[in-house]
Amino acid sequence: MAIIPGVQGLKASIIVDGDALTEYTDEDEEIDDPRKETTVYVESQVGKTFSVQWVFEQDFVYASDNAIVCRLYLDGSNIGGRVIPNAFPSIHNISGARYSEAEVWKQSDFHFANIVFGEVNTLVGIISSC
Repeated sequence: MAIIPGVQGLKASIIVDGDALTEYTDEDEEIDDPRKETTVYVESQVGKTFSVQWVFEQDFVYASDNAIVCRLYLDGSNIGGRVIPNAFPSIHNISGARYSEAEVWKQSDFHFANIVFGEVNTLVGIISSC
């Protein structure tokens, strides 16, 4: 689970087939404010759908009468987020990007794609949370 050092009680994971993927960090990654953000990398699984799971534990540092807004960035792009009500502990999942088509809201599920670099196939997934 990705853990933001300055935000006690919040964890985030990438879920595939009901299991959290192993996360890796890049020690050379420069983060503007490591107390408030984190970046981890996961090995993708070509064609598999995935979701992002936020876990707010009982000791969540910002638990109050206020709601929390979480923004989700995949591969560096802001793809949306959730407003989380003030009910802690709680678990929240986002499994796709929402969009409007002909005044109807739809969702495009997240899935891992094959990224080709030259002659070698490399699989990449990125998450930044809250």
